[in-house]
Amino acid sequence: MTLEERVEKLEARVAGGEEVADEICARRFALLDEKGEVRGALTMTKEGPALGLYDENGKARASLIVTKAGPVLLLQDENGKVRAFLSLFGDKPDLSLLGENGKVRARLSLSDDKPGLSLLDENGYRRAILDMTEAPLLSLQDENGKPRAVLTALQAGPLLTLFDEKTKKRVALGAVEAGSELILYDKHGELLCHTRPKEVPSTGKLLGEVVLRILKVLSLLRKE
Repeated sequence: MTLEERVEKLEARVAGGEEVADEICARRFALLDEKGEVRGALTMTKEGPALGLYDENGKARASLIVTKAGPVLLLQDENGKVRAFLSLFGDKPDLSLLGENGKVRARLSLSDDKPGLSLLDENGYRRAILDMTEAPLLSLQDENGKPRAVLTALQAGPLLTLFDEKTKKRVALGAVEAGSELILYDKHGELLCHTRPKEVPSTGKLLGEVVLRILKVLSLLRKE
């Protein structure tokens, strides 16, 4: 019996006044196409209820699972590989985009009501981070995941900091309403040169403290 014939039979039973159950209990429901192939399935797994949707080749293309930790939505490519992963564990929504090798290449998350965006390379290292933990912050990182250029927008004004391969600060450029200042550091992170307009009070100590805060924030991000 084809799917259309089954639907017609059910419609005839309903039209004939036959009672329809208010509730149907089962551990699995399958949705079939006109060829009798499974295109959707609602099942109860060990993790929780799961809904799977399949293409004409029988490959899973979308999966929704409500786990003990929270709901998870998976989107898969034509080969059945997961390419997008959306989860909500506790109060922390998280969206990850995966490459063909199965590694996360982009991640958008929300923690403590503060958004963050990470872009990763093919080896899984974060190469760019946009974060709002303390202030808007953009970090560009090398192939080892170490910050090399960080731009942040402070209340007093924007600050650009450049680091060497050992994460030692080498350049700090800040701009405030009264003017701008540039600080250069040697390979040990010690002050080498500090230039600013005469009428602008020194904020060198403040910039140094801000740089340390930036490094602290980036360290916490790398642990996520």
